[in-house]
Amino acid sequence: MDETVVRSETEVYRWDGPRAKTTISGTMLGTLVLTDRHLLFLSTGGNDLGRRLRSAAIGGALAGDLAGRTTGGLDLQALDNPGSFAIPLEQVDEARMASRWDRTKYLAVRLRDGDGAPFEFALMRKMGMPDVTGWARSVEVARSALRT
Repeated sequence: MDETVVRSETEVYRWDGPRAKTTISGTMLGTLVLTDRHLLFLSTGGNDLGRRLRSAAIGGALAGDLAGRTTGGLDLQALDNPGSFAIPLEQVDEARMASRWDRTKYLAVRLRDGDGAPFEFALMRKMGMPDVTGWARSVEVARSALRT
């Protein structure tokens, strides 16, 4: 996959559905990456609780940890982890800023699978998504560039 990384964010939680909840139950933890052609979520294979348990068990080195990667050299083996995805931008219908009842901001993404069936994800870090409006704008700019 020879693509340009537009932006990335580590330690992002992913919820299935349009809303970020206040618990990490049912979430996946990973790195959110936007390239010029795909939206990727490179999962660690678990949520924060699982990450802390694995970290303690193996001396702080996480399976699937991408902290040492270079900008152009994503560890795409993480796509094999549960909860990971690589969605072509043509299948992204919308990326927008949303907020929970406690005003924590997150990125809400509406997509279509290969069969055209819609589904949604909510994505944010533990205390909210940094530059969530920038993320939404970057996704839209990358989608627009593909159409031209």
